[in-house]
Amino acid sequence: MAGRLVLLLALLDEAAVILLVVGGAAYLAGRLGLLSPVEAAVMVSPVAIFLAVAAAKAVEAMARRPRVGVDALAGSRGRVVEVREGGRLLVEVEGELWRGTLLRGSVKPGDTVVVRGARGLVLLVEPEEG
Repeated sequence: MAGRLVLLLALLDEAAVILLVVGGAAYLAGRLGLLSPVEAAVMVSPVAIFLAVAAAKAVEAMARRPRVGVDALAGSRGRVVEVREGGRLLVEVEGELWRGTLLRGSVKPGDTVVVRGARGLVLLVEPEEG
């Protein structure tokens, strides 16, 4: 519940900033006689659109739970670097070398595998389908 309240407040905050930018530009333009308020609003609308998109991305990032550690690799694809006895492998996942255990099937160096989980610091992998 508290997380949703924070997201709502973040959206309201961004909406207020957008209104201040557009409204302030329209007001100042009208007071200074530079442009009509409508023309000023049209001129600053790209800034307002940028702020709206940035706010949406920020709220999206706040809503996502960060994934860290070995568990964050579940579902990732990797490349087999070396095949050892007993289904043990050396795999490259996201630019890092990991020890792996093959859950099923067979692979050779260069094949693509999918990480299904981890046991300690050893990745549990399967050959990629297709």
